[in-house]
Amino acid sequence: MRPLSSRQQDILDAIIEQYIGNVVPISSEFLQKVGRFNVSSATLRAEMAALERFGYLVQPHTSAGRIPTDEAYRAFVERQAKGWSLSDKIKEKLSGFANMWRRDKVQALERAVDETAAYSHGASIVGMMLGDQAIFLQRLSNLRAQPEFHSYEVASEMLGVIDALQKRRADVSDMAEPGITRAFIGRDIRMGRVNSLSMIVRSWRNRPAGYSGFIATIGPIRMHYEKAFPAIDFFGDIFSTFDE
Repeated sequence: MRPLSSRQQDILDAIIEQYIGNVVPISSEFLQKVGRFNVSSATLRAEMAALERFGYLVQPHTSAGRIPTDEAYRAFVERQAKGWSLSDKIKEKLSGFANMWRRDKVQALERAVDETAAYSHGASIVGMMLGDQAIFLQRLSNLRAQPEFHSYEVASEMLGVIDALQKRRADVSDMAEPGITRAFIGRDIRMGRVNSLSMIVRSWRNRPAGYSGFIATIGPIRMHYEKAFPAIDFFGDIFSTFDE
């Protein structure tokens, strides 16, 4: 993709953040009201038109604002992920999680899938082989609050991905290298025909302890990456570190 100027980058970031939160196409007038840019509406329109030509934005209707493309989200995550972290409130809430993992791994997995779903506002899934025991946990209740999942097609995509994750747990580590948190956006999710979802996943493989698995959160492409990514990072670090 074409390199962006610092102003174009700031405008693109603002559009992505506002679209994630508001789920409506973003106009130049809306960006002016947000107050981040000391330029005219005409300048914002010109920059947004350039971002559309570069493949980062699309205008769903001629009279509407613009929304980010999959490529925009990929660039956003790649650029921002290292700066994301859990809030202090969540860190305090999870301060004893490592001890729970040592004491009772199944209970810890249950807690992790609950907390990830609540914090990321998406579906949360854990798959793990603990010795000979296969564990697969999922939490889907938060999806009802996402307008995208009122669509039969999007809901079907989600169910298809969850089914694939359950049946092909061993393939996840091939898709996402163990120990690295990865974002898969839209068609990056090679589990059937996926166009409307994003997935953040972290896999682990602890051979001395005899367990392997993954934790993932799935949601609409406009998911709250700034919440989902550090949550998956946090639990993935613990699951891959403690072997007692």
